[in-house]
Amino acid sequence: ETAESKPFQLCAFAVLGLGDTNYDQFCATGKLLDKKMVELGASRAKKLACADEATGLEEVVEPWLETVLSDMVRACLSIDKNSADRAEEQKDRDEFQLAKALESHSVQELQVPLQSDDEFYAAKNVTEQPSIAIE
Repeated sequence: ETAESKPFQLCAFAVLGLGDTNYDQFCATGKLLDKKMVELGASRAKKLACADEATGLEEVVEPWLETVLSDMVRACLSIDKNSADRAEEQKDRDEFQLAKALESHSVQELQVPLQSDDEFYAAKNVTEQPSIAIE
């Protein structure tokens, strides 16, 4: 369950399967797609809907179409909020690691990469004051 194994963790989806119960594998493609999207980390915005040609597609299709857009918007906003919360938590962890490394006077203990040379030299100057020769 790492980020690499969940490439769709920032995606929302909704599946409307179209099929016919007169065939053996009713809505098999829609069911498979729904299952795989969840396995890849996507958020289900709407429960899988399976419309049956044998009984009338419109019984399932029309109500699904009426709400799919609002369900997708709601799901995407939820993903965006969760992503922002995770980013803030990561920032807090990074700041804690930086403070801990600086406290122990060892920039080498820092496990997150510094963003620029300026940040590196600023951190280094805090922990290793250069000696100044007076002539």
